[in-house]
Formats: sequence, structure tokens, C-alpha cells
Amino acid sequence: MAQTITKSAKDIVKVATKAVPAISAEEALALVGSLDHVFVDQRDGTE
Repeated sequence: MAQTITKSAKDIVKVATKAVPAISAEEALALVGSLDHVFVDQRDGTE
């Protein structure tokens, strides 16, 4: 079944960035091992 793509990856990342707060590396390190947090790397592939 064919699909019509209506959002680009850039659009999806823009929405996610607005919905999920960014934190510093120091703040992230304090959360390592927490069962209440998930880390998502959304860097550009060229980084």
C-alpha cells in the first residue's frame, strides 16, 4: 500500500524540540540510570 509523506524529518524534529526540553550535559549525567528518563540523540547525521 502506497503512503503519502506529509511531514519532513526536519518538521518532525522541530515539533519534538518544542515538546521535549533540552538539558545540559551535567543535568543529563545526573539522570543516567534513572528508570524515569529516556535519552534520545537527535543530532544531525553530519555532526
